[in-house]
Amino acid sequence: MAIKAHDTPCPSAAKWYHPCMTVVTCKLPKKLAAKLERVAKEERRSKQALLREAIERRLKTRRIAGRMSAYDLVKDLVGTLEGPFDLATNPEHMKGFGE
Repeated sequence: MAIKAHDTPCPSAAKWYHPCMTVVTCKLPKKLAAKLERVAKEERRSKQALLREAIERRLKTRRIAGRMSAYDLVKDLVGTLEGPFDLATNPEHMKGFGE
């Protein structure tokens, strides 16, 4: 996906842009563009509003993930696998490893 940011919109379109916003041009695959169009119609919202919301949500998730420990990221998986509970500490399980 290519993104191009413009500091100021073209003068002829200046009346359509809020002065505190930067214009970003983005190329989307046809399927994704069609999904965006469909959701915008279903929710009666602009595509721009949906894209801003998605970008904000993604960036917020990224910041949160950066502050989480490895355990926090996989704690929902703890206890879901089968195997010996002492795999990391019992030398009996290391027999033949690396041979």
